[in-house]
Amino acid sequence: MILEIANPAKFPGEIEKTIGFSPDVPPAMTATNQLPEDFDRMGADYEKFREYLASKHR
Repeated sequence: MILEIANPAKFPGEIEKTIGFSPDVPPAMTATNQLPEDFDRMGADYEKFREYLASKHR
C-alpha cells in the first residue's frame, strides 16, 4: 500500500510556473510511478476509513 503526499515533483508544471524551476523527482517516486495503479474510492468518513485499513492489515 502506498499513501501519497503532495511532493512538489508531482506538480512540476505548477512548481515551474510559480518559482521558475522543475523539482527533481525522487528515485522512490520514479519507481512508484512505474507500478500499475490500483486504488479504492471512499467518502470522507473516518470510521469507514479506519475499518477499511484495519480489514486490509489484519
